[in-house]
Amino acid sequence: MKLNWFKQSLLGSILILAGSAAFFSVYGMAHLFKSQFISIIILGLGLEAAKFTATVGLHRLWNRLNKFLKTYLFAGVVALSIITSLGIYGFLSSAYTVSKAEYSIDEGKIQNLESIKKKKQEVLVQYDDRLKRLNETKKDQEQRLNDAVKSTTMVQIKDKEGDQIVYNDKRAQQTKDKMIEISSKAIENANAEHAELLKEYDVTQKEILNLETQILESRQQQAKKSDILTFKFIAEGLGLDLDHTVRYFILVLIFVFDPMALALVLLYQYLQKNRLNNVEVISEPQIIEKHHIIEKPKIIHKETEKVIFKDQQQRGMGM
Repeated sequence: MKLNWFKQSLLGSILILAGSAAFFSVYGMAHLFKSQFISIIILGLGLEAAKFTATVGLHRLWNRLNKFLKTYLFAGVVALSIITSLGIYGFLSSAYTVSKAEYSIDEGKIQNLESIKKKKQEVLVQYDDRLKRLNETKKDQEQRLNDAVKSTTMVQIKDKEGDQIVYNDKRAQQTKDKMIEISSKAIENANAEHAELLKEYDVTQKEILNLETQILESRQQQAKKSDILTFKFIAEGLGLDLDHTVRYFILVLIFVFDPMALALVLLYQYLQKNRLNNVEVISEPQIIEKHHIIEKPKIIHKETEKVIFKDQQQRGMGM
């Protein structure tokens, strides 16, 4: 029947919603007082049972209870709903705190890697500048060396007779040799430093590639935390920070969660109480027997007819 299907569906919804609310509430309260974890679980289960029992009792016996008892039970149900809602808030906020902590760790790791990568890139820029200066130094020293090699130390003078005398100036030769030595040494040092810088440049590039790989892996790990990313997207859309967005969401959820479970319980009780009066029920067909009354025909006995006939004859003779 339609009603039975609806009642079964309603009962299933109550069990799922009320069970989930009870689990979140009890687990959340137990985590708020971890030192007495088992005791708080027992207490929470008792409070949940008392809340639903008091709600059903108020609904069924409202007209029979005195004012004081109704007021006390109603206040108790409201207080228990607030307590269990706080437990749900504690459970959800605890779950968010754990997820946010993991997300923050990944985010901090990524930022640290990005910072190291940036410093390594700055070092590469310095290496580039140093290599450019070394190349300029090498060219300058090579040009000086070439000029020194091409320079001559021969000196031409005229004697008393006017003849030209050519000889090698020792000071000029010493200066030339010194210039060649200096330029050669400078070129050699520049080549050595250039080679060393190239090695360090290659090592730094490999380190940057390794950092980029680590950053990519960390971002992939961070992408698995879709809950935080979803709230982050919503927060950016609303112009709020992440914590406030999650807090508002949890508050809306707990204001619907527990009251909805109680409302469904009351609806089920209403259906149970009024299933014969205000609910459409398809009843079993009834067989109505029709009884036909058949009149029996009147039987006129012959003796009666004879008496009537004789009476008529006597009346005729008297006339």
